[in-house]
Amino acid sequence: MLTEVEREHVFLLGLGHPPEVRYRGGDPITPRLQCLLEALPHRPAIVRTATWDVVAWNRAASVVLTDYGSLPPEQRNILRMIFSDSRIRAAQLDWESVARFVVSAFRIDAARAGADAEVAPLVDELCRSNRRDSRLRRLTQTRPR
Repeated sequence: MLTEVEREHVFLLGLGHPPEVRYRGGDPITPRLQCLLEALPHRPAIVRTATWDVVAWNRAASVVLTDYGSLPPEQRNILRMIFSDSRIRAAQLDWESVARFVVSAFRIDAARAGADAEVAPLVDELCRSNRRDSRLRRLTQTRPR
């Protein structure tokens, strides 16, 4: 079995382009990574997946951003929080710019990770619950074709 690096090398040699990106769900957070997060006591830090699920955080992030530990895992998605929580929306000085940036960054991350199929249910949910928000319509472009 080839490693990902070896597989990419074989594709480049044989076909002249890298293989199609395939999304792999995140690996569990190691104690070493959690220790690194905790070593930043005055700086909010999180670890998120390519689909923007928050999977690890430090105490500063819980105080300054959100108490992720109090949320069920399915609610720890940054995109869901930004577009579904009116408090987060109200805290932004320029909501329009933040929303445009967030949608663009999310689309890039999902595409790079090959996670279109994985984000489709979240995109559908957000589009249904925020029908008036035109920025969310751009998210539909991340759906598998």
